[in-house]
Amino acid sequence: EITQVPESAKTLKLDIKMNYDLDDGNGIIVDNNGVYDLYEIGNVICFDTECFYVISSDNNTVTLLSKYNLYVGNECSSSNSSSCIAYGDEATGKQDYRMLGYINGQTLRKGTMKFSNDMYWSQSISDVKNVYNENSVLYTYVENYKNYLENIGVEVNEARVIHLEELENLGCILSKTCIDGCTCIDAPKWLYSTTYWTGFIFFEPGVWLVKSTGDLYTASWTLEDYSGLRPVIVVPKSEIVDNDSGLIKNVIEFTIDDAVYQAKKGMTWGEWVNSEYNVDNYILGECIMNSNVLKFYDGEFLVAVDSEDIIRKTIEYGFSSDVSVPASICVFKS
Repeated sequence: EITQVPESAKTLKLDIKMNYDLDDGNGIIVDNNGVYDLYEIGNVICFDTECFYVISSDNNTVTLLSKYNLYVGNECSSSNSSSCIAYGDEATGKQDYRMLGYINGQTLRKGTMKFSNDMYWSQSISDVKNVYNENSVLYTYVENYKNYLENIGVEVNEARVIHLEELENLGCILSKTCIDGCTCIDAPKWLYSTTYWTGFIFFEPGVWLVKSTGDLYTASWTLEDYSGLRPVIVVPKSEIVDNDSGLIKNVIEFTIDDAVYQAKKGMTWGEWVNSEYNVDNYILGECIMNSNVLKFYDGEFLVAVDSEDIIRKTIEYGFSSDVSVPASICVFKS
C-alpha cells in the first residue's frame, strides 16, 4: 500500500500509528513528478508516536532531530546537582514534551543528565571535534532509543547527538571568543525549543550545549542539572518513500516460517489478523498450554506473540508448541 500525498493536504495521516506533518510554511514543494518533497529542512516526520524535524538529506538518507528530549535522567528542583532525583521505572526512554531541561525563569528542570563521568578525550586549545561516543553517559540511552525505533519497524542507520556542522548549517553561529555571540537565535526556533547536549568541543574546556534561550553554551561534562538528551537519527529515504514511484510508503514486510507477508507500519497482530494483509487466514484465540502458536525468539526464550504486540519487520516469526513465555490472545493457523 503506497499513498500519494493529496495536493491540498497540510497533514497526511497514513494510519493511526504513523503520520507525516507537512507544513506549507516551511518550503514544501512539488517536483517534476508532482510529488511533495518531504525532505525540506523543518518538515516533521513521525514514526508511531516519535516525531522528528528534518535537518538535512542526501541522495539516499535523511537526517532527523527529535522533536523533544528523551524521558531519561533526572528531575532537578534548582541549579544544583544535589537537588536532582533520578527517574525510576516511570522514565520511558522515549520523547516527552515535558523533558525540556533548563528553561529561562523556571526552577524545575526535567530530563537533565551529565554528558560524561570524566574527560575521556584529549583536547588542545585549537581543537574542534566531536567527542560523543560509547564513553558518554548519553550513549546507552541513545542506543536504547535506536533499538526502540527498530523494534517498531524503523530502519535506523545511525543514532547520536547533533554535530557542530549541522548546527552551523541550520543558522547557528560559533566563534573562538563568542564576542559576536555564540547563538542559534537566527536558526529555526524548533532547534532551541529545549536545552540539550551537542557532541562537540570547541576552543573551551567543556562540551557545548544548545540552550532553550537560543544561546550556545559550553559546560562541564559532569553538569547534570541543566541539559537533556535530544537524539539525531539517520534513516534511509526508502523508509519513507518508495524508490521507484516516489510515493509515500507505509508498508513493511516480515516473515512467518520463511513465508513473506506485509503489514502497515505500527500494526498489531490483532489488527493484522482482521485485515486484508492476512492472506493465509490466520486466526486469534485464547492461548492454551502446549498449543501450536505464533512465536519469536527474544534472545533467551521462545515468546508467544500476543494480539496486542506490534509486528516487527526485524523479527523472524514461526509456529511452535514449545513456548516459554505465554500470551493472553495468541495467533493460530486456521
